[in-house]
Amino acid sequence: MNKIPLINALRNVARRLETSSANYNWHSVASCNCGLVAQELLKLDGTALNDLIRRDNSVNGWFENSSHGWSTMARAEFCQTGLPVSEIFQRLHRCGLSAKDICDLEYLSNKRILARMGWTFDESDGTEKCKEIGFLINYLRSWADLLSDEEAEAFVSLELSQSLIPRQAQDSLSLIERPRIGLVPTAKPPACGRTFVAREFRLRNGRRTPSGRTRQKES
Repeated sequence: MNKIPLINALRNVARRLETSSANYNWHSVASCNCGLVAQELLKLDGTALNDLIRRDNSVNGWFENSSHGWSTMARAEFCQTGLPVSEIFQRLHRCGLSAKDICDLEYLSNKRILARMGWTFDESDGTEKCKEIGFLINYLRSWADLLSDEEAEAFVSLELSQSLIPRQAQDSLSLIERPRIGLVPTAKPPACGRTFVAREFRLRNGRRTPSGRTRQKES
């Protein structure tokens, strides 16, 4: 799956938070950690995103109170088949966000990302750290860098595999026995088979001679 849109969205959100151009509110479903990333991926403002969440919630019944947050929605959405059903989660899924990504983003708890930040997740302060803008900015950028490294590794692996295809094909073809066209066999052909050669033979006095011309009969 192409992660470039997600990488760009994470970096854009981090930039907006750093310049105070993003309306951040961890307790608002449209402006929290997940809400800001969803806004960027779906190209919606906070009001439009909130309306979309309310509409989908009225159909899917994720929660009675929107303060339950994105983890509640994600678990309810993906728990049946592992695939999203509602419009908002289908669109986020196509952008590269899984249910686990959403749950981790809400509380900034992905261990691989935290390890890249040089941070060890502690349940006791996790609920506080996830609300700190500086910590969120670092988390988003570390996640984007991690995804970028994975994309680069995947690209190198693809290039390497493609570079090996001609050699593999050549090695395979070298094992195939090819017919020898245009040569007269020097050995007697086996009795159980016929040998075909691409050369014309003419009959003379009951014998087959490889002559290209008809010889005159001797007197």
